[in-house]
Amino acid sequence: PSTMTPARGSSFGLSVVISGGQDIAQVPLQIVYDPKLLQFITVSTGDFLAKDGQPVALVHRDDAVAGRLQVMAQRTPGAKGISGDGVVFNMLFTARAQGAASVTIANPAVKNSQNSPVPVATGGSTITVN
Repeated sequence: PSTMTPARGSSFGLSVVISGGQDIAQVPLQIVYDPKLLQFITVSTGDFLAKDGQPVALVHRDDAVAGRLQVMAQRTPGAKGISGDGVVFNMLFTARAQGAASVTIANPAVKNSQNSPVPVATGGSTITVN
């Protein structure tokens, strides 16, 4: 969602979604968040890259001090890419303190099955912790 209003101390989820993707095989992103207001908990694979039943590798690294989460969802090398719409991965956060924070995608490096870059438009969410 573009905006959310979770209560302090509660957990909430955000999803990275692809719309109109063509031959998508690899989705590496950096998620930027305010670590004073939000705490990253975990990330899980969405349905988009696994639409045809192929396995999807999902790795992540969180820098909780800087508020930077590196996430990579990737199909098996050599597998055909996926086209269409769907959730690439889901993230779970906890609302730590009151205030307004943004969660944005930085440095998207989406690639197709030929390992060529795919141009993408990104968005973000505004989280207002009550």
